[in-house]
Parts: sequence; C-alpha cells; structure tokens
Amino acid sequence: LDTLKQRVYTVHTELVNQGSPISAKILKNSIQLTPKNGKSLIEAFEYKKKQLKELGQTGSHKKYVTIQSHIINFLKHQYSKIDIPLTELKLQFIKEFVHYLKTEGGISHNTSRGYMKQLKAISQLAEDNEWIEKNPFKRFTMKEHEVDKVVLTEAELKKIEDKEIEIERLNEIKDAFLFACYTGLAYVDLEKITLDEMVSLPDGKQMIITRRTKTETKAKIYLSKKALAIIEKYRTHPICERSRKLLPMKSNQKYNAYLKEIQTLCGIDKNLTSHVARRTYGTILLNNNIRLETVQKALGHKTLEQTQEYAKLLDGTIADELSKLDGKL
Repeated sequence: LDTLKQRVYTVHTELVNQGSPISAKILKNSIQLTPKNGKSLIEAFEYKKKQLKELGQTGSHKKYVTIQSHIINFLKHQYSKIDIPLTELKLQFIKEFVHYLKTEGGISHNTSRGYMKQLKAISQLAEDNEWIEKNPFKRFTMKEHEVDKVVLTEAELKKIEDKEIEIERLNEIKDAFLFACYTGLAYVDLEKITLDEMVSLPDGKQMIITRRTKTETKAKIYLSKKALAIIEKYRTHPICERSRKLLPMKSNQKYNAYLKEIQTLCGIDKNLTSHVARRTYGTILLNNNIRLETVQKALGHKTLEQTQEYAKLLDGTIADELSKLDGKL
C-alpha cells in the first residue's frame, strides 16, 4: 500500500510538471502496470471475438463470449480487477483459473478443460502477435476424464414414442426430443433449423442439409418417415408458421427441465438430455450397420475419431452378437 501511495504521488508530480490534466480516473489509469504498447487479456478476447464475428463463426464466437465472462468473474473474485495485462498470464494464473472454475464456478472437469482450450488459443494468439514473449500453456496439460455416456436402447426409445402425453408443453418437448433421436441434431441446431434447409432428392425422399452451430461443419441428414411426421405435425403451429422453423422449441433451460418430467412419466431410469438424443441417433445408425464414414457426415463430425467414440457405446450390440454366436456353438 505504501508503494502504491508513493506511485500515486510520483505520477501526480509528473502530470503537474507536464501541465497535463489531472483527475481520479487519469491517476488510476496512469498507475496501472500495463505496458504502454501492450495488450490486456480482455482486449485479446475482444480481438479474437471480432475476428470470429467477421468470419461468421457464430458458434465459436459464443464459446469465447462464455469463457470471457468466466475470466472477468475470476479476475473480480481472485484479484479484485476487471482486466490484467497479458504479461500477467502465467502458469500460476492458469492453474488458479481451473481451480476457480471447478470450485466457485461449479463446472465439471471436462467442461473446464474445454474452456482452457479457448484460453490456450488466446494465449497462442498473443504469442503469434508478439504481445507476449512466451505462451504459458506450453507447460500446462489437462487430461480428459472418462465418463459414462448415456444412450437409449431402441426399446427405451420405443417406450417414449408410445407414451401418450396430454399436456401440450410436454408433448412438444417429447416430439423435439424424438426428432433429435431421428436426426442427431443438437439443441442449438434444433432451435434454429428452418424449412429452407430441407432438400428434396430426385427419388422424392427428403434431407436436411445444414451447418452445425458448434463446429460449422456441414451435416447431411436423411429424414425418416417418423421425422417427417413430426415436421408435418407442427407445420401449421403459430411459431413455425411465423418463423419457418421446423419445431416450436422452448428455451434450453425449459427443454431440459421438461425432459425430466417426460423421463419420469415414461419410467426411464436414465437422465434425458439433448446430448442423449444425439448419441442415440449415432448408435442406432451404427447398430444397423451404417458405415462409420456415413455416420460421421450425418452427425457433422469434423473427424472420424469423434464418430468412433459412439462405437464405444454399443455394449448392447456386442452382447447381442455374442449371444448369437453362443447359440450357433
């Protein structure tokens, strides 16, 4: 505190000698330890977001908006600041931020790991632009924790299909969830998909050709009779008529909350989420011997490795195949 006080007096004297205007704000800005030609952490985020916005990469832009808000909250919590010079982005800062996300933020290990990928990209951007001398992430690793991923069996999916629900709001969510199971679309894509993205093939069958919001990759999705029946059901719904959207989607919070009610009504002992629907679609395709490369295109995965993760969920298929072999033996 004594050092800071002395710094204020020194800067004040310098401003008086220069004949410069003096105010509390000018004094505060003058004693910040940001290099004159340097960039701050939040400035680097704004630079990255501007680039993504100009490129039309809305999915990636949203990710950086989210982590920036976590960074700002962390700076307030840990340092009582709203920004820091990029030169203070050290390994210790990174470790403290991870700890904050998991404790104060209540965020899981794997989600925190995802946020660190964005912060690492900011750090690399800073090094590439010579805003910092060395990327601190070169000494940081964070391995993914393996978790049990929930997927519905075809029997459980049929149980949801056959369940009669009279409450309109739950019926709409049930149909949206089933549509996701038939198409593999994530919530964010379900919410934005429109009739304009439906394409008729020469044989009369229909597909959805869209770009996934999360990865900006193109997804080509064949529309089964069940999926088309749901689209037709809501074609005259006021929300769909007004917006040309395929489904009258609720907010993500309501979608997941109502899914919990449907889960109870259907007697399903699994936590239903939009991710469960997407995984169910992928595993059903693989269950029915659809080639891995085709499933990759349908899901809009960037790499085949992502699709191979779905193959790991096929324990039921393995058991069925082995039981057939047991019968033959």
